Amino acid sequence: MSTNIKKQLIEHLEKGKNWERMKTPIDGLYIVKAPQTRNHKAQLFLELNPDDKWKGFFINTNDLLEDVVSILTDERTQTLVNHIEDINPESPRYKPKRIEF
Repeated sequence: MSTNIKKQLIEHLEKGKNWERMKTPIDGLYIVKAPQTRNHKAQLFLELNPDDKWKGFFINTNDLLEDVVSILTDERTQTLVNHIEDINPESPRYKPKRIEF
């Protein structure tokens, strides 16, 4: 991992607000600071949220990422999305801050 990327991530973990999002150069992919709980220290998650509506899907392990990739590459998912896209209205997009790669 690039030192600059790691530095930005550490700064976001240490100084970011709870649930604050950082935009990445990958559209629809964010870094989110999850707050400390009784059982876990504050941590960063990837949030998959391509249309920027509500909250996205949070990923923090490779196993979970593999499961998500499997779901997203299933052709039935594309079929469902096509139907959903046909019936859903559009909404405005939110502009969070961006991490630089």
